[in-house]
Amino acid sequence: MEHTPPEPVLALARTTARRHHLHPDRIHPLPAGEANHVLALGEHLLLRVPRTPEHAHDLAKEAEILPLAHAAGLPVPHPIEHHTTPRPHMIQTRLPGHDLHGHHPTTRLLTELGHHLAHLHRLPTRTLTRTPHQDDTTRPHTLIRRLHHTGHLDPDTAHWLHTWYRHLETHLPPHPPETVLIHGDLTPANLLTGHDGTLTGIVDWGDAALADPAVDFAKLPPHRLTPVLNGYLTTLSLEDDTLTWRARILHHQLTWALARLKNPHPHPDARHWSAPPHSRLLGLLRLFATHPDPTWRALTPPG
Repeated sequence: MEHTPPEPVLALARTTARRHHLHPDRIHPLPAGEANHVLALGEHLLLRVPRTPEHAHDLAKEAEILPLAHAAGLPVPHPIEHHTTPRPHMIQTRLPGHDLHGHHPTTRLLTELGHHLAHLHRLPTRTLTRTPHQDDTTRPHTLIRRLHHTGHLDPDTAHWLHTWYRHLETHLPPHPPETVLIHGDLTPANLLTGHDGTLTGIVDWGDAALADPAVDFAKLPPHRLTPVLNGYLTTLSLEDDTLTWRARILHHQLTWALARLKNPHPHPDARHWSAPPHSRLLGLLRLFATHPDPTWRALTPPG
């Protein structure tokens, strides 16, 4: 669904179009994002204008990250201009293809995504000054006790979940993993595909952070995880660590799914798959109910 940006944003778009020798009739609003107004300037440029000062900070972070990712060969937009006046905005290249919201990605695309994530997580981060560290401080056993106390979980289910986490914890590494640069929001709406089913772009880097690399897999629908993870581990020659990686990813997915129960209000206008309050839990159900891979089933609790 396209949206009509406010007049100051449209005025900025017209000024920007003229500066790039484009007629104003080449300006077309694109689907609304949570953080930015997005407008196509012809076939090859995008204008992104933050909605709030907080989102302006995220756009400045993208201006720092995108050149690094682009130079490494990742399929990301190339930032052409980033300005803070007359209001914050960025002009970047427009990548080909359409986003995956409402579409079924090919196995090839998901494997490609895993390959690119492996390279992203190996990028040097010492030059990044705007990218925050993201630490997940949620303690799942405390969360389960709170959900039980507030009536969101019955006693037997709470006990079963404690058992599941203890089982997962036997497969987690003994020390916290090294933090890396993550995209932080790999929802289908931020992945672009071409007509041939290949991955043509990874966009919207406003949630990028320095974090546990397994967090990047927690924004993907669970039933899409296997080819992404296979591409990732193959690229890094970590095939022997598949059980550990799946335990780490599942730990994040399950914790975020349970945390969503504390705030069960739906967001019908949001384009990301996890906006409906029960999507994560149902996504995990779909993973275990339909996926033939026995490695995932090995991570379910005994009994």
